[in-house]
Formats: sequence, C-alpha cells, structure tokens
Amino acid sequence: MILSLRRKVNLKVRQPLRKIMVPGIDGNFKSKFDSIKNLILGEVNVKEAEYITDTSGLLVKTIKLILNR
Repeated sequence: MILSLRRKVNLKVRQPLRKIMVPGIDGNFKSKFDSIKNLILGEVNVKEAEYITDTSGLLVKTIKLILNR
C-alpha cells in the first residue's frame, strides 16, 4: 500500500521518507508488524514507523497482514 501511495503522488522509492504512521489497533497487530517492520521500512525507503491511536480523520485505507508462520 505504501508503494502504491508513493506512485499515486509521484514519489520515487529513491527518495526516503521520514516516517509512516501505522494505526496501533491492538497488541496482536503491533507484534506482527514489529516482526517485519525492518523489512517493510527497507523496501519502501522509510526511516521510522510510528504507531498512532487516534485515527479519526487520518485513516482512509486499511490493510491486513497475512503472515504464514
């Protein structure tokens, strides 16, 4: 989803972004996201991920992590 948003606003992956804001929905989601966070940040060229709790007015798209473990 991050890559598609970058394409939509014409930001190349070469240009690093400072941070992404991830909704901290629950502890289970956070632990799954933390397990692959470095991989995601490296692939989309983002320096850090920040969890947000108040998503009113910010969240317009959602994704679901499917981890085959």
